Amino acid sequence: MKKLFIIICALFVGIANADNVITSKEYVDTQGATLQPQIPAKNTNTVLTYPAAGTETPGEKAIYDSSAAYATQSDALVTAGDFNNALQTALDTEFVCVSRNDQGCLLYEIKTVSPDLPIGKNVFDSSQILNASGWTETNGVYTGYMNKLRNMEYNNGYMNACNPACKPNTIYTLSYTITNGINSVNDARPYLYVSYTDGTYKANYNAPMLPGETKHVVLTTDAGKTLKSIRASYNHGDIAEISNIQIEEGAVATPYVPYGNVYMPQN
Repeated sequence: MKKLFIIICALFVGIANADNVITSKEYVDTQGATLQPQIPAKNTNTVLTYPAAGTETPGEKAIYDSSAAYATQSDALVTAGDFNNALQTALDTEFVCVSRNDQGCLLYEIKTVSPDLPIGKNVFDSSQILNASGWTETNGVYTGYMNKLRNMEYNNGYMNACNPACKPNTIYTLSYTITNGINSVNDARPYLYVSYTDGTYKANYNAPMLPGETKHVVLTTDAGKTLKSIRASYNHGDIAEISNIQIEEGAVATPYVPYGNVYMPQN
């Protein structure tokens, strides 16, 4: 019995000593050092993402902030609440029922751009190009003869630079991507340029483009001028492809966003 008592006491002492080791500050510090350090939060509108391939530094992604402007955060993550609000706004303003019965609407129709909704930073409606004879659009790329686009100006009027109108005495920046036709002559210079309300214009006459060559063009309007319309060169009658056409306020070209209504809530 005495031996059994001694064995039991020894076990209790051993367990107590083990607890002292496991719960000691030294043990916690030692084991904690092997774990990944805590990464402090940047702010309430940023989330942590996986590191880029071949790196160990984690990335980050912005969360859409409804109190800020849409144009500066068009690639941010969107919360379910903001998405639901945007979807409901689109449904309420851009869809109209054209056929219904007592069960409800059977067929919806998409309305045209509404002036009651905010327009994004891109104020140029590139669909105006389709008023030119023979011009087509596929996945945002407009294709046609530059001389037909130029001739449209005399038949249907110039392409409005801004919708509804450009601000007086305000600097704007035109940017676009253009590809010269593969059968073009060697000295072809396809380009778009701007005209002002005072009858003057501004163009950056591109250097001759090789057949099939692509360029990204940026043209900033002059201070003290009021932008009116967009015009086209003749390009010796050859076909060109134009995409990502954007006119935005300011003297800096920023990443392209499509023209149209912005449904995401913004300030």
